[in-house]
Amino acid sequence: MKIKQIVLLIVIFMIVMGCTPYDRMDMTEFKPKNTQDGFQYYEYTVRTDARYPLESDNAEKTRIKWLEIWLSDNNIETVNYEIVSRETLLRYKKFNIYDVHYLVRVPMKQ
Repeated sequence: MKIKQIVLLIVIFMIVMGCTPYDRMDMTEFKPKNTQDGFQYYEYTVRTDARYPLESDNAEKTRIKWLEIWLSDNNIETVNYEIVSRETLLRYKKFNIYDVHYLVRVPMKQ
């Protein structure tokens, strides 16, 4: 009986925590673009889906959190970045899936 309880707790934990870390790796791209006027520019692209819909405030918060993880993972300070532009491009009309393209600007280290 104790093993069943442990397995149940693990399953509940996995459901509550969701797949966010795996989703970030599967649904996002983060690439350097160029440098200009003391700034480094990055292109950050995120695919939307039913779990992270385009018009959801919570999904947008998750997308920004993922961006900050990308920045942090690449030793870029997350306090001074700026999203210069945000554009959407329809990917699959039938399923309402979009790519969201962010142009991110970060001051270069002195």
